[in-house]
Amino acid sequence: MREQSGSHGSPTFANPHGAIGPGVRIPADALVEVECRVYAPEIANADGWWYRIASGAFDGRYDVANIFMNGDATAQMPATNAICPFRSADPRRETATALPGGQI
Repeated sequence: MREQSGSHGSPTFANPHGAIGPGVRIPADALVEVECRVYAPEIANADGWWYRIASGAFDGRYDVANIFMNGDATAQMPATNAICPFRSADPRRETATALPGGQI
């Protein structure tokens, strides 16, 4: 699925649980492929959802979902329904991330 970043662009992170490992910034109004979404409410954003980006220099990086243009708004689910496991540099640490209410 393609998403468009907001008018200010956005930072990417290696790990959405705590916004760890800041990386390359997605430019303003850029179109990127989204692989899936992850629920990681540790950082105070509107709804706790993050996108795992699957394109260009951002491949495998995470970004807060509600800052993208395509249908994301406070208290609204992100446009992609694909839930993905948390990807770690150490594959032994990868775990599925549950939705609110315990669904995966």
